Amino acid sequence: PQLSFVSDGVYSTARTDIGFQASLSDLALVSPRASGAVDVTGRATGNGQPIAVTLAAAIPSGEVMGRRLTSGRVGFTGTVANGDLTGTVTGGGGLDGLVLALDAGVRATEEDKILEGLNVAIGPNRLTGDLARHGSDPVVGRLTLDAPDIASVAALALTDASGALAADITLADDNGTQGLTLAANASTLVVAGNRIDSLTAKAQVADAFGVPLLDGTLDANGMMVAGFDIRSLSASATRQSADDMRFVGDATFGIGTVATLSGGVKTLDPGFAATIDTLSLSQAAVSATLKAPATVTMHDGTVDLTPLALDFGTGTLTAQGRLDDTFDIDVAMQTLPLAIANAIRPSLGLAGTVTGTARVTGPRDAPDVRFQASGAGLASTATRNAGLPPAAVTASGQTSAGRLNLNAALTAPGGLSATVTGAVPLGAG
Repeated sequence: PQLSFVSDGVYSTARTDIGFQASLSDLALVSPRASGAVDVTGRATGNGQPIAVTLAAAIPSGEVMGRRLTSGRVGFTGTVANGDLTGTVTGGGGLDGLVLALDAGVRATEEDKILEGLNVAIGPNRLTGDLARHGSDPVVGRLTLDAPDIASVAALALTDASGALAADITLADDNGTQGLTLAANASTLVVAGNRIDSLTAKAQVADAFGVPLLDGTLDANGMMVAGFDIRSLSASATRQSADDMRFVGDATFGIGTVATLSGGVKTLDPGFAATIDTLSLSQAAVSATLKAPATVTMHDGTVDLTPLALDFGTGTLTAQGRLDDTFDIDVAMQTLPLAIANAIRPSLGLAGTVTGTARVTGPRDAPDVRFQASGAGLASTATRNAGLPPAAVTASGQTSAGRLNLNAALTAPGGLSATVTGAVPLGAG
């Protein structure tokens, strides 16, 4: 059979002796990136308390991402007494000639969760450290990663990656919040088609799992991320006080586009406020500039946006409003040049301008949306490749009773025209 499971034994407050055996004939049944049979066994024995527990999983022979896996195994040996778990995790094997090893001590009680002596080795790559948490207190401890060649690590995660990555992370109590200190660097890192030639990051973070405020720097070069070619990226943040942080950043794209950003984050009680003081994007004849500082405030489930106004030289974009149990949002565009998108992704080849307004009001579960828009000289790389001329478009719409009532028209040189009038269901209806 492809999957089998058997279990037998007895369990009572006086005596425990129960076990199971499970097997999967081939990992390829779960993922096409892996193969090999898997066997899992477990047993719990004891007279009263404590109960001895053993778990073991083995892959005698298989493949992951085209790499040969031999004698793969991972297991747990320990005891359970009055709900407290104590034991050790071990593992080993080989991956294309690289030695795999795993060792760690674990302890879990109602108040304490402890991982100690963690040592994971995958050939030359190693993760070591100790972590502990008492009750709801912040986690304390340290993790150190030294991975000069992450390809083998990625293979075990069933993904493609290459390059070097190193990181040192210290976790501590920072006035009752989660403190974190990070030092990391990467080189020639390629993960799932994304690339970073070099990266260095250093940071001291307060309230890492809440509203993070940090002192730190980030510098990266030669990035291709989600299709964006970024030649260089530099950012820094500085805590001004216990509840206030300032940040600045700049990036240069592969086509020469330069982007800059500055602002701050301030914690509130409750919530936080994030302000963008300056924002600019420029490349050749196109540009975008923030006309005045804009702030997003989040508190008690409410999001407020002060007017966000962007100047594109030949056009503008503004947005403002509030979102809580109801919407009250306004967006307006005036001769917005679509070519601004080419400054980030030139392959789009967008052209033309858009003018329009949109207003969203009403309850969150059934908002009322009204909009009107017009576009002139609209074109893109895709439309040019299809032999289509630049087009003019007008559109207006309004939601009503779970439907969007839409009127739209398109015209282009050569007698090309189209109109759309009707209602589109929103959601299941």
